[in-house]
Amino acid sequence: MPRLFSPFAWDCMEAAKQRTKLIRPAILLLRAGLVYPKINWSKRSLIKRSAEVSSFVTPEGIHGITFSPISDRDRATVIALGVKALGPLTKIADTGDGFAQLIAVRLIADIGGPDAAPPLERALEPTVWMPTRMAALYGISKQSPEVADPILRRMTLDADPKIREIAAFLLKEAHR
Repeated sequence: MPRLFSPFAWDCMEAAKQRTKLIRPAILLLRAGLVYPKINWSKRSLIKRSAEVSSFVTPEGIHGITFSPISDRDRATVIALGVKALGPLTKIADTGDGFAQLIAVRLIADIGGPDAAPPLERALEPTVWMPTRMAALYGISKQSPEVADPILRRMTLDADPKIREIAAFLLKEAHR
């Protein structure tokens, strides 16, 4: 079986993982000026940390990412913030990519409520990563029928067959 990474590349990835853990608070402070009034620093930090992803390139040119998944405690804390967390999460969902966007969309879906529908609907755009689109569909299905039904019906006409299938399933489940 061929080796995917050289020993040096593997060591670089492990070092990047450790470095990410050690400097995460500093990264959070230095991130591009996202200011969220009415949420104190520790809560802003928690929301940003909940969607933390970093990338690296080894000297051999191998690209990789390190992903720090959200802990159950952090997830519960963000969800407990409720509507206050929607602003920062929406910013991440609208400007992030990959894992950060996916986690933000899942947290928005878990928080729910009428203010959650617009960012979830934006996450259904065809240019968004497929797992994020799927999470947004499930989040939309948790909304009231007045909000969810028109969006789910529209998504049954999506260009992607997987999205059409999920939308049709969720629409059927909503009308059981």
